[in-house]
Amino acid sequence: MKKITACLGIAALATAVAACGSSSGSGEESGTITLRVQGMPPATDKPGLAAFEKMVADFEK
Repeated sequence: MKKITACLGIAALATAVAACGSSSGSGEESGTITLRVQGMPPATDKPGLAAFEKMVADFEK
């Protein structure tokens, strides 16, 4: 039983350490973050979209 518990502990530790490592995946790594916001008004809702874009600009300041 102790061996099983030790193996599970080692596996959990190895997973945690691997999750902290750097990514070597393909794709651009430009240092920018893309934030996708749910609830953004569609382009057909001009007043709603303008208000949303103003909130984004205020947030970015």
